[in-house]
Amino acid sequence: MSYLKNSLIFASKILLTMVLSFLALEFLLLVFNETVFRNSFFMYDYDLGFKVRPYTTWGAFKTNEFGFNDRDYPHERRPGTYRILILGDSFNWVGGQDGNYTAILERKFAAEFGDEQVEVINIGYPQTHTGEELVALKKYGLQYNPDLLVLGFFVGNDFFDAKRERKRIVVGSGLTDIDVSNGPEWTFMGQPLVLHSRLWLFLQEQWVTYKALRLAHAAPPTPTPMAQSVSMPTEDYLQLEVHRMQVTNWDYAARLQPNVDYIYEQLADMQQVLAARQIEFIVAAYPDEFQVDEALRQAIAKQYNIDYNQGYQLDRPQGLVWQFCTDHQIEFYDLLPTFQQAHQAGQQLYLPNDSHWNQDGNELAAQYLFDKLIWKVRKHYDKQSN
Repeated sequence: MSYLKNSLIFASKILLTMVLSFLALEFLLLVFNETVFRNSFFMYDYDLGFKVRPYTTWGAFKTNEFGFNDRDYPHERRPGTYRILILGDSFNWVGGQDGNYTAILERKFAAEFGDEQVEVINIGYPQTHTGEELVALKKYGLQYNPDLLVLGFFVGNDFFDAKRERKRIVVGSGLTDIDVSNGPEWTFMGQPLVLHSRLWLFLQEQWVTYKALRLAHAAPPTPTPMAQSVSMPTEDYLQLEVHRMQVTNWDYAARLQPNVDYIYEQLADMQQVLAARQIEFIVAAYPDEFQVDEALRQAIAKQYNIDYNQGYQLDRPQGLVWQFCTDHQIEFYDLLPTFQQAHQAGQQLYLPNDSHWNQDGNELAAQYLFDKLIWKVRKHYDKQSN
């Protein structure tokens, strides 16, 4: 009994030492957060919860003063310049600063009107929904004093992510979600006080990065008789897409309605904010790959035994956004038909097993927006000349 008692006391001391050491480390990581995590991609922002760190390097690029995927622009536009903001999420990042559709669009306007006559400024952070994008617009985007704002709405996940109670924050260098309906958010030395371990989130982030690097450096698979530009969907990607397809299912509509209502509120608020500054407002709906690629839909149907003729409406998410925009007299662009036509003509528009656009997809989106917006720019310059 004495040996067992001494063993328990020793084990308790070891455990207590580990717990106290962990708490001390967590406290030090909190106090010295900006020193330890100064090179992290994301940083804490009290209003948004998180943002990309200003002037941080990612790949061959560097973010601007607000952490957007673009160069710096003067806050006041030059006289005569037409300035467009494109507000979005990760679609505003894929392709880098040069290959993203926003940069391509600016080059198209430069070819038409001359350099720096039309500025297309890329704003927004990855992993955000419309509510968070509205906060980013109010806090940072409006400082650019634009003529026009285009909101890029990705129908694949924007309805799912838009939850009134969700706030995505940075703890250390990792992202985590908190429920803001539980009460106010507490901070200490400018950092959030939440029951999430900075060390654990950092280790999780490093593990995800390690797996991604291993995958990137793995030997490529042996080519199949199929066209090498077409990749077979992985099980993980099929699972992701079948989840997103629920937004097209009328049986799922009631479960998603609170999210839809929240999106509508944010769009109405965005319209009011822009109207007060006499900024034009356009909402552009970006399609998910399952809406564009019939072969992907068939693979999902086969894997999960889905009958698309039973309760599914492929363009339902676009219809939800269109209905709101129509009711509130907001200009609405739907890229789905254009992407469907290009895919049917043989173009691959999405990255393999990734719902983001590849180079061709970014080019197509830029051309679509250019064709839609050029008359507004011409009208602006016609007015200037008169």
